[in-house]
Order: sequence, then C-alpha cells, then structure tokens
Amino acid sequence: MESGEGRSTKPEKAALVAVATNVLLTAAKFVLAAFTASLALLAEAFHSFADIGSSLAVLLALRTERLNSQNRSARLSSLLGRNPQRVVAILIGVFLLGVAVSMFRKVFEPQEISIAFAVPAAIIMLGLALFSFLLSRFERAVGERTGSTALLADGIHARVDTCGSLLVAIALLGESISLRVDQLAAGVISFLILVQAVNVFVTVARDSLREEKGASYFYPDWLVRWLQHTGRRLKSGAYARLAGLLGFRQGDPNLDGKVGRAVSVAILFIACLGYLATGLFTVGAHETAIIERFGRPL
Repeated sequence: MESGEGRSTKPEKAALVAVATNVLLTAAKFVLAAFTASLALLAEAFHSFADIGSSLAVLLALRTERLNSQNRSARLSSLLGRNPQRVVAILIGVFLLGVAVSMFRKVFEPQEISIAFAVPAAIIMLGLALFSFLLSRFERAVGERTGSTALLADGIHARVDTCGSLLVAIALLGESISLRVDQLAAGVISFLILVQAVNVFVTVARDSLREEKGASYFYPDWLVRWLQHTGRRLKSGAYARLAGLLGFRQGDPNLDGKVGRAVSVAILFIACLGYLATGLFTVGAHETAIIERFGRPL
C-alpha cells in the first residue's frame, strides 16, 4: 500500500473510481426511468444512490485513516466529526427512508402504467448490470491485494446493485410481452431500500454506543455474510452445471469467464428474440392496427 506524504493510496483511488462509476450508473438509470416511465427503474435509480453513499463513505474512511497516520486530519475531523463515514451514513439513511416511503406510495397507487422503450431499456440495464459486476470484481481485487476490508464490503454492495439491475431488466422484458410486473419489481426494490435505511440507523446507533466503526452501513451483516459464503457456493455450483451443459472442461482456469460470456450472449439473444416476437401481430377483419416503434404509436 502506498504511504507517501499527501499521496492517495491504492484503496483510496479504487474508492474514487467506485464513486465516479456509481454516479454515472445512477445518472443513466434516472435518464432511462424518465424515458420509460418505469417505477422499477426509478426505484433502482434511487437504490443506486445508496452505492454512491457507500463508496463515498469508504473513500472518506480510507482518507481519514491515512491522514490520521500522518497527523493531518484535524481539518477533516472539524468538518465532519470524528467519524466522517458515520456522518455520510446518517445523511444517506435519511434520504433512503424518504425514498422508500415515496416509492411505496407510488407502488400502491391504483394507476395504469404504460412502459415505453421496454426492450431497449432492458438491454441497457443488462449492460449497466455488467458494469456493476465489473466494479464489484475490481473493488474486491484491490481490497484483497491491499487488505482493505472497506473496499471488500463496498464490492459486495456493487454486487447487490448488479442483482437489482438484473431484476429491472427482467421486469422490463416482462412488460414488453404484456406481463404487468413493473410495480411488483418496484415494490421489491423499495423494500430493499427500506431495509438499507433501517440498517443504516441501527448500525450507526450501535457503533455510536460502542464507539466502534462498522465495516458496512448500507446492507445488513447477514446479507453480506450470505453473499460472501452461501452466494459464492451457489455461484460455483451454478457455473459447474452450466459448464457441463456447455461442454466446457471443469479444470479450465478461465472457466468462470467462459461461462459468463456464454450466459451473457444467451441473455442478449433471448432478449432480441423476445423483442422480435412481440413485433408480429395478426389483425382481424374487424380490427384496427396501430403501428408502434419501441412502444410509441406512429
């Protein structure tokens, strides 16, 4: 780990990359939500905001740790208190609680939602899920090399965001074939946001009473442990079965990469096939057809 005077360490640089990446991913999701009118996409955009806060909290914690070792953290401490990570966590927790309440109100309102550009948005969400997954692997790799538990935890947060993006993509594909699942997906993501908000407040209160700095504010400890252990075993088992179906050699050191690429190609193929299938209609003798392009009437 780098320790030069005034120079950022490798974990700090990785956390800065994570902050910038999460900002771009969140902005892209808000833009997509505006174009599609999807509640699930809007909820996932707000959900991604928590990843910005998580990465920012990690960056502040790492920077404060370095400045403490150099006896130069007086100014930062005076601005944010003794634990800047805790201050950021409280602010994000308040924001997430408000978002969860607002999203639940929208989810349970009786309304007819028409999703526009469902299939293109689903394909873009699959791409954003891939970026979140790559960010997770990057943070975990740097965390393992440098011994940074904060980066390892933030990498797990990025993986949860990957799952959220995949859920939205599936919901959008369902909407493209007239399965009304957008509000259901929005409700699931809103519940996860609420869990995050409650976990932030509980963890901050516990750490304040014990004067301990928690490793993770944004997701419950049980979820982090599940993703670290049970989730990893499930992934290994699924990859082994897929490798057998695809005819890949089990001892191949690049097995995960090959299976991941094959699954990605299959998902894109199914998405394109589903989109093409929804574009074929039979108009009866006493019916009137409306020509649409990406869900918008021409």
